Amino acid sequence: MASLGIVNLCFHAAPIIRGNGIFEILSEELRRKIFSRMMGFVRKVDFKYHCLCVDKRYCDTEERMKEKLERQMHEFILGASSVIDGFSRVKVYYDCGQTYITHLLHKGFDELKIPIVEFAQSVKPRHYKLFQVADLICTLRLLAAKLETEGRLSPSEFRFFGGIKAFKHNMLRRIKPKEI
Repeated sequence: MASLGIVNLCFHAAPIIRGNGIFEILSEELRRKIFSRMMGFVRKVDFKYHCLCVDKRYCDTEERMKEKLERQMHEFILGASSVIDGFSRVKVYYDCGQTYITHLLHKGFDELKIPIVEFAQSVKPRHYKLFQVADLICTLRLLAAKLETEGRLSPSEFRFFGGIKAFKHNMLRRIKPKEI
């Protein structure tokens, strides 16, 4: 963002896409450039990701939602343990916003027995480029899930990405190779 003349702003995908919050004063063209630069960084940096996704509409209770998340985490760990075991260090970015998710992450990664699992503490996105990458990935995966269930993007999302086909081609296709 510094190369665009923007200082003291942290990348935050959803407000950039929708043009709200601190990004509402920026033109859509400048917001697209910011987004494009972050996507360029994502393509170059070496990382792997996995997103857990549960649609709350299909969970009649909070306990049911927690069960689904725990099952997804367990399935992920079983399925990806050989890949994850190949890393000498794993860094987990989570802002500790929900106690249950924090517990689930610790429990899940304790099962892997990786020599070094580091949980980023007191995460402030502006201090962690990979946290900003995680924000981008989660936003794109959330939009993909929305497309699967609703078959559409909001008008601002549609306009920002240039349509569903462009979103899939320019965004989802580029992050897919980094998924575990």
